[in-house]
This record gives sequence, C-alpha cells and structure tokens, in this order.
Amino acid sequence: MKTIKIIVLAIFLFGYNIYGQDRSFNASRSSNAFSNNLNVFAMQRIDKIYNGVLTAGLKGSVYLFSEFKECTIYHATKKDSYFKATANYNVYADQFEVLINNELYLLDYRSVEKIEQENHLFVPNTSNKQNRKYLDILAEGKNVSLVAIHEARFLESQTQTLGLIETKIKLVSKSFLLVDNELIKLPSNKQKIFKVLKTPNSLRSEFKNISLKNIEAIKLLISKS
Repeated sequence: MKTIKIIVLAIFLFGYNIYGQDRSFNASRSSNAFSNNLNVFAMQRIDKIYNGVLTAGLKGSVYLFSEFKECTIYHATKKDSYFKATANYNVYADQFEVLINNELYLLDYRSVEKIEQENHLFVPNTSNKQNRKYLDILAEGKNVSLVAIHEARFLESQTQTLGLIETKIKLVSKSFLLVDNELIKLPSNKQKIFKVLKTPNSLRSEFKNISLKNIEAIKLLISKS
C-alpha cells in the first residue's frame, strides 16, 4: 500500500511540474533582455508554478534553491550566446525552470552549454552513467572534476496529530568524480583519490590528513591537482 501511494504521488508530482502547453516561447511577451536571446533556446510553457504543497500530506520543495534567482545561461552551439534569467532547478523533474513575466517555462537542456547560478555551475550530463540531465560542478582540475548529482526522494513519517502519515520531499546530493567524461563514485580511501587525480607527492604531503567527508578539502585538492 505504501509503495502504491508513493507511485501515485510521484506521477501526480511529475504531471504537475512537467506537463505544460505544447507551444513555443513567444519572445514578444518577454523583457528586452530575453527578446534579444531566447530565440536560440527551445522553451515550453508550464501551466502552474509549484507552490510547495501539491496534495494534503505532501510537503517540501522540489527546487534546489529556496527562491527563483538570476542565473546566466550559455547556449550549447552558438558562441558567446547567453542571457540572464530568473530560474530555479527542479530537482525532481531534473529541469531548469525559467520565470518570465510571471509565467514559467522549461529550458531545453540540449540547447545548454552551462548554467551559472550563485556559486553553482551546472552542465548537461553527457556521461554514460547516472540518468540525470544536469551535473552540478563543484570543482575543476586539469583532468578531473568533482560533481554533485541532486535527487528528490519521498519520505513518510508519522505526525503527532491522530497518528496521521505525512509525506515529505527530501533533496539528496551525491558526489562523484568526472574523469574522461565518466562518472566515478567518490573513493572512500584517500590513496585511491590521489591515484585518480594523479596527485604529485608534494601535494600528497600537504593533504596527507585529508578527510574525504570534507567536501571543501576535496574541492581544494582537485583544484590544485
């Protein structure tokens, strides 16, 4: 019964956030900044903006950021073609949603080279592993990058009111190494990560006490390797 409930909620959530009207973006309805750039991107309008509560008992947000914020989106094939947009990453749908004149549009990830938002750098996932459209680049070295993959999960817990069951959306992030366009699970042994990064002995001495649970330390190691 629990499994069926989760499946039903998932289908509802997917439909609520993904299915929109099948029509192209009309640049005349956008601001001047969008009018100058959006003709190179394929956009699809979404009927409703997710408001944090879809059904009774389902709480939480599918968005990575607490609010829609400005980002810079670069086109995949047109050199130097980019624009500023107010957007948010829908983790459950694995889509970037762009807010234009109080209307919401899906951004076609196939037309994207990269998306810069706050301290995040998102790129389309072209590796053969992990069925996700976007990778969140945490750090970049000469040959290896540290990336995060964000996922949305459903969790059920009992409330303090009449023993009711509450379903929450929890966002989970997993760290990987991107090596030659292949995603590798972050090693649990520092010697293994030194080997993957081809870390010189001088750096191995500097990071000999590194904790692989310390993402900031790993980011620094990768940036120096």
